[in-house]
Amino acid sequence: MNPTLGASILDLVISHKINSIYSVQVGAPVGSSDKNKLHHTLSWNFMLKSEPINKSIVKFRYDKGAYTAMNKFIDCSVCESRLWQTSTDVDELCLDLAMLYNAAMNSFVPKVVISSEKSATFKSPRWFNKGMKMNPKDKQKRVDFNKVSRRVKFEVRKARLNHEIKIIEGSKRRPKCIFAYINDQTRCRDKIKSIKDSNGDLVMDKMVITNILNFKFQQAF
Repeated sequence: MNPTLGASILDLVISHKINSIYSVQVGAPVGSSDKNKLHHTLSWNFMLKSEPINKSIVKFRYDKGAYTAMNKFIDCSVCESRLWQTSTDVDELCLDLAMLYNAAMNSFVPKVVISSEKSATFKSPRWFNKGMKMNPKDKQKRVDFNKVSRRVKFEVRKARLNHEIKIIEGSKRRPKCIFAYINDQTRCRDKIKSIKDSNGDLVMDKMVITNILNFKFQQAF
């Protein structure tokens, strides 16, 4: 993306998997000269294998939240706040409202801590721990669910097959459609693997990246 020899881009990093290479940076040139057209150095991060990180995940139980009390808390806090009575800075008021909202969420919406090991374990149905006897109503629900699920999968495969047939039949008149469809199937879903913090240091921890993006989002709105 950046020139590496004068104004020219001469380097191409090739990998068998695009997700394995990220954070490519162009550094200082090799040595120095009067014209300063020496080749620049390149550095990047290469992911060999992603290992699962056993960390606990904190999630809000939105179905158990006390939203009536939460609304009263926000209304009272806004009415009593001197900032909302004196300030006319929209950015400052939005940041204060975001902080107030987070405080209300932490106070009135309960949390549950889920470990990565627990989330990956098998969750047995209600009838599994009751002597392996399934309730007749639950059994009929399971039968109905399986029937609907098979029907939905069949309709999805049928719709996809009909769509591909239409693309093939019209390939002579619209050859770009078939190439666009093939490229869409091989498209790589990339993710944010690293980001620079306020100090310019490269951060790869997912929670730190999330906090940085949330802070920037609050500043913007």
